[in-house]
Amino acid sequence: MKKFFYDVAINRPLAQLYTYEGPQLVKIGSRVRILFGKKEILGIVVKRTSQPAFKTNPIIRILDNEPLFSKHQLKLLDWSADYYKYPMGEVIHAFIPAYLKKMEGQHPFEKESIGNFLIHEPTLLLSNEQQKALKDIQALDSFDVHVLQGVTGSGKTEVYLQAIEKMLRNDKSVLVLVPEISLVPQTLKRFRDRFGNVCYAYHSAMTPKERMKVWNSAANGAARVIIGTRSSILLPIKNPGMFIIDEEHDKSYKQHEGFRFSARDLLIKRAQMLDIPILLGSATPSFQTIRSINDSRYSVSYLKERITSGNPPSFTIIDMALSKSEAGLSQQAFDAIERVLKQKRQALIFLNRRGYAPKFLCSECGWIAQCNNCESNLVFHQLEKRMICHRCESKYAIPKHCPACNEISLIMTGEGTEKIEHVLEARFFDTKIIRVDRDTTRKVGSMQNLMEEINQNQKSILIGTKMLTKGHHFPNLALVVIVNLDQSLISLDPFALEDLGQQIIQVAGRAGRENTPAEVLLQTSYPNHPLLGVLKNGKYDIFAKTILEDRERSKLPPYSYQAVIRCHSRSIKKNMDALNSLASIEFKEAEIFGPMPAVTAKKGGNYFHQIIIQALSRNKLSQNLDVVLRNIQTAKRTVKWTWDIDPVEH
Repeated sequence: MKKFFYDVAINRPLAQLYTYEGPQLVKIGSRVRILFGKKEILGIVVKRTSQPAFKTNPIIRILDNEPLFSKHQLKLLDWSADYYKYPMGEVIHAFIPAYLKKMEGQHPFEKESIGNFLIHEPTLLLSNEQQKALKDIQALDSFDVHVLQGVTGSGKTEVYLQAIEKMLRNDKSVLVLVPEISLVPQTLKRFRDRFGNVCYAYHSAMTPKERMKVWNSAANGAARVIIGTRSSILLPIKNPGMFIIDEEHDKSYKQHEGFRFSARDLLIKRAQMLDIPILLGSATPSFQTIRSINDSRYSVSYLKERITSGNPPSFTIIDMALSKSEAGLSQQAFDAIERVLKQKRQALIFLNRRGYAPKFLCSECGWIAQCNNCESNLVFHQLEKRMICHRCESKYAIPKHCPACNEISLIMTGEGTEKIEHVLEARFFDTKIIRVDRDTTRKVGSMQNLMEEINQNQKSILIGTKMLTKGHHFPNLALVVIVNLDQSLISLDPFALEDLGQQIIQVAGRAGRENTPAEVLLQTSYPNHPLLGVLKNGKYDIFAKTILEDRERSKLPPYSYQAVIRCHSRSIKKNMDALNSLASIEFKEAEIFGPMPAVTAKKGGNYFHQIIIQALSRNKLSQNLDVVLRNIQTAKRTVKWTWDIDPVEH
C-alpha cells in the first residue's frame, strides 16, 4: 500500500514539525487527528514531505474535506512564526476558529447564497481634500501602504466607504480592522446602511458558532466587507481587494498574551503577499508610521479640515497649583460643566483610571494596601465595597484597623472614575451622568447600550477612560476635561509621551463635531511644559516631530528595533541568575539593557524581570534573538520565559 508523508504542526511550545503518514492524499492546510505521545490531539498539515529515516505514526483521521488554511495563509503563518520567534504550531493554533479546535467532525463548509451589494443611502458629496484622498487611494492597483491622516471629524470614514464601493463594484472584498470590540457595532451599522447585508462583523465576543459562520461566509464570498478586530486578520477572504486599518496607531492591535503579534503589522505583510493596497487611517499616526512616511516607504493623503464648518475645539491649560479642586476637578472645570449644561449640551471628563481611589493607606504609619499576589497598590471600589487589584483582579475586604500599626487612621487618596461620578452626582443631581469604563462595560452589549444612552441624553455628563477616545461620535459634546495627565508627562516609559499626545488629540476630537463651539481643559501641575503648548494648538505633527528628533538622537524606536525577553518565577534570585546568564552572551551589533524588573514586577505570586535587546536593523535583532532563544532552550528550566518582538510597552 502506498503511503504519503506529511509535516504536521501541533499546539505545543516545540519549534519543530512532526512527520506523520497516511494511506491517502491530504490537502495541505487541513486539520487532522493524530497521536502525540499517548494522547490524541489536533494537528494542521503544513506540507507534504518524503519518507523519513525514522518510523512514523499514522494520521488517525482527516477532519476536513477542504483545507482550513490556504497556501497563502500558511505562508503568512510561517513568516509570522519566523519573525516573532514562536513555534509554527502555536502560531497556527492562535488563528484556528474556536469552533474547530475541539471538533471531532469535519469542517462544516456551508453553501451560502451570495447576494449583490446595494447602495442603501446616497453617496455623500466629498470635500476637495476628500476627493483628492479618494483619487490617491483608487489609483493604487498593487501593494502599497497608504496613510490617510485626517483630523478628527474630517470624514475619513466616508473616504473608506467610497473606496470600498469601487472594490465591491469590481467584485473585490475588503477587511476593515478596528481596535476595539466596542467600535464594531457602530461601524457595522454605518457600513450596512450603505452596502446592506454583505457587511459582516468578526470578533472574540461572538460565540464560536457565530464566528464559524462568518469564517465560512468569508471563504465562500458572501461576506464582502468584514469589520473585525485583531482576531480577524487571517480570515479566508475570497478575492480580497484592499485592507483598511482604522485608528492604526492604537496599541490594542498588539496581542499581549500567548502568541504576541501586531495585527497591524501582520495585515500589512498579508497585503504585501497578496499584492493589494492597505490603507492606514488615523488623526494621530504612530511614530513608526510617521517615520515610514518620512522615509517614503508609505504614501500619504491628508485631511486637515473638518467636514463641518465648525472650528476645532479651543484648548485651555489649567494650572492645578493655582486652582481649588475636588476629586481632581478644578473650579474652572466645574464652572465650564455648569455652563455647558445650561446650554443643554454634554461634557466629558476623561480619566484613564477606573475605581474610586487608587490608594488606601494609613495616615499614621504610612502603610499602603497592596495585593498579596502582585504587590501593586489596591484600588478602592465604592460600589463593590472592596479593594481590587487591577492586575490580577483579586478582591480584598476593607480593614477597620491598619494591619501594620492597628490604628484607626485609614484614608483613601487619589481619584478614579467612580469617585468623579460620585462628586458630580452630588453637584449636578438633576443631570444624567454616564460612566464608561471597564467596570460598567463588562456585560455583553453594555457598551452599545451606553453609547445609545449618551446619544439619547443631550444634556449629560460623560465620565470615561481611554475606551471613550476611540472613534466614537458624540454630536452634542461641547466640553472635554482631561484629568491627571501629569503621570504621563513625567513617566520614564519611552512610549508614554506618544500615548499622551494621541489620547489628548483623540479625546479632544470627540467634541465640537456638529458646527458648535467646544472647549478642552488640560489640567496639569506643569502648565509650562513645552509639549503641552504644542498640543494646545492641536499641532500633532509638530508634537511628533519634536519627540521623534529626540528618539533619533537616542537611537530609540522607530530608529531602532527592540525585543523584550522576560522571565518569571517565585524567586527574584532565580530570575536574575537566568537573565544575567543571557546578558553575558556576546551580542553582535546590538545593545542590551537590564536585567531589570518588568513594569508588572509581580503578579499571581510570581516575580517578573526582563532584558531589552536593541539593534539598528531588524536583521541584526533577529540574529541576536536566535542566539538568545537557543540559550533559553538549552538552559536548565528554573524560570518560565516569554518574549515580545517590537513591544509597545516595557
